[in-house]
Amino acid sequence: MQFSFFTPVLKVHKQRNLLRDTDHRLARYSIRGLGMSIVILVLSLFLGQYYKESPIIASIFVLGIVVISIFRVYYLARFHVLYAQGPSRWRNIYLSLTIINAAWWGMILAVLTHKIGIKNEVPLLWFYTIAFISSCSHVFSPYKNFYILYVSLALLPCSIVAIISFNALESIYGIIMLLLFVLLRRQGEIIGGAYWSRLQATYDLTQRANALEAEKISSESSLSNKDTLFVNLADELKTSLREILGSLKLLKLAKLPEQEEVLVALAEQKSQQQIHMLQNVLEFSYISRNEVVLDAQVIDLRGTIEKSVTAISDQVYNKEIEIFSRYCTEFPLRVRGDAQRLEQIIINMLSSVIGYADKGCLVLDADYSTDDDKQDVLTVVITIDHPHRSVEIEQQLLDAFKPHYANDMSQGLSLAIANGLAIRMQGKAGAEYTSNGHLNFWFNVVVPMVTPINTNTQKVSKLNGKHILIYQPPKLIEDEYKNTLETWGFIVAIAHDETSAINLIKQSQASIHPIDAVFIYTRIQSLDSLSLSKSIAALCLDNPVSQLICVSEHQSKLPEVEDIVHTNPNVELIRKPVEHNRLRKKLKHLLIKDLEENVEEASENFLKNKRILLLQDEDIDRTIAEVMLKKLGCLVTTVKTPEEASSQFEKIAYDAFITDVQLDDEEMKKFIASAKSKNVAFHSKNYILPALGLSHHEQEGEETRCLQFGMDYYIDAPLQIDELTAILRRWIGRAIHLSEKDEK
Repeated sequence: MQFSFFTPVLKVHKQRNLLRDTDHRLARYSIRGLGMSIVILVLSLFLGQYYKESPIIASIFVLGIVVISIFRVYYLARFHVLYAQGPSRWRNIYLSLTIINAAWWGMILAVLTHKIGIKNEVPLLWFYTIAFISSCSHVFSPYKNFYILYVSLALLPCSIVAIISFNALESIYGIIMLLLFVLLRRQGEIIGGAYWSRLQATYDLTQRANALEAEKISSESSLSNKDTLFVNLADELKTSLREILGSLKLLKLAKLPEQEEVLVALAEQKSQQQIHMLQNVLEFSYISRNEVVLDAQVIDLRGTIEKSVTAISDQVYNKEIEIFSRYCTEFPLRVRGDAQRLEQIIINMLSSVIGYADKGCLVLDADYSTDDDKQDVLTVVITIDHPHRSVEIEQQLLDAFKPHYANDMSQGLSLAIANGLAIRMQGKAGAEYTSNGHLNFWFNVVVPMVTPINTNTQKVSKLNGKHILIYQPPKLIEDEYKNTLETWGFIVAIAHDETSAINLIKQSQASIHPIDAVFIYTRIQSLDSLSLSKSIAALCLDNPVSQLICVSEHQSKLPEVEDIVHTNPNVELIRKPVEHNRLRKKLKHLLIKDLEENVEEASENFLKNKRILLLQDEDIDRTIAEVMLKKLGCLVTTVKTPEEASSQFEKIAYDAFITDVQLDDEEMKKFIASAKSKNVAFHSKNYILPALGLSHHEQEGEETRCLQFGMDYYIDAPLQIDELTAILRRWIGRAIHLSEKDEK
């Protein structure tokens, strides 16, 4: 059986990495003390008495230490190489050399003590030996057998020689050395045992931690697989619901009986709610795993907020609560951010607010400012009247915003998800009561400004100078409407009772600047303001005044509202809540009716067999537009990419081109110019292709951008078939008229 100074007993003894660390620690310490021992011995003998009396023996002593040290240095210097070849072999050889070194040193001390006694250089060598051996105990003690043998061979020989010398002083030194040996041996046993116990405890904790980590990874892997399945399923359901919504939009194009229309509208509303719920499910998964990835796109901030408010408005109006939006004067035109996540926050907040509202109105205030860190921050505050304040409700609101994804579903997830998304967008969300009894839900997020508001660019040339009367606007947003209309170039008057409104209209008709339009705002609980519409129709028979009546979706289907629209061609409806872009579009449609001069009135079948090229990359939107165009009798070719569109222009001539493609500005200009030039080459006449921009983004300034690209007109989505008919008849008729004029 091979001899070994160390026999593994504990589990930790069998861990090669721990043994290697222990051996490496022993080797590092040995290097420090090896040269010092030789220097101390040489100086002591050379300066002391023994070298003078016995120079040959003293030299042999030094030579022995040097030879043994050379072998030890070899094993220490090549530790990494030799240890890798055989850890036990290295350990046994090196410890054996160290034992020989200790025995040789012990013999030197014993000889010097016997020959000289405790005087001259001998006390120095004794003190050095005691200090060195004491300092070695924490390094050598892990190998118990080796340590005991090492201490015994280094200390016992000189101790025995001193005791048996029968000299009082030497005997005392010998007894002290013997006691020191006993103490060092005991100390080594304690330190060595503690060393291995500490490593064993650390090893056990590490093993337990590894086991827990493995269990955690396994659990997370299992949850991740389920979560991935869950997310994929939610995505599939969202896609299916969007396709259902597209189909419902197509179904609404048909002339359905009133009952079927109600059912289609209900199905559309419920599908939207299901999409919102699935989006919450997806956000819950992303936030809980800290995997929310934000999309940094340039967005119309006001349009995004208004879209969110519109999405939730039916639920508000069903409780007969008015909903208003107000914006600060320096609200930006465009910002950079994640529109979908921002909509999700607003919808979640609004849907939760509705549960606390029971009367009055709901007001959304949007503010945009720069914080102390020079970041652009959007702050939205939603205010409702809620006098039923209690400790329970305050605690409920406090808990609702906490990230209770794993255990507490009692509060629902809408507000927690809103807060999680807001935090991801460098903000936060919360709710609190105000001193006047209102309940505020709020959030703030960082959305860097891209384009500041510019009132000059908002003016519409053909609306500039038009006179408009606003009738019974809510006090909360009266200034909001007035400032907005004045920004577009309108001259605004306001009336709060019918008598004042009629007087203003009469006075204007007698002047050189008559009122061009009246904007009538109804209340969700009452349609009393509609009486003004009938009065205006009776008053202005010779010079009709355009009317824009603001009603909810439900009110628009009431008989009294439908009767006003059907009997008066100068009346149009706008749905609550009033969106900024939709209001401007409606007013333009009411007041700008001058088609191109010399364009003959198109017949009912004018669009039949007209060739339309439709460029749209979204399947549902493409299908809706295609069905509408075919319903008008057009021959439609659909493509998904600009490359496919360019290829089509090289084959046949088209009467109109509708595109929703999003390219860089310069690329878009080149693309539109190329399309028109190619179409001229293939058309039978000198026909300039009408290029119509179609946008689903509804960003302010989008119309201006489309015209800058070289397009002829801009169409807001979602498409309305009557509007699409009028636009196509206008622009195709204009192009035909100009081409025939050029031919002549």
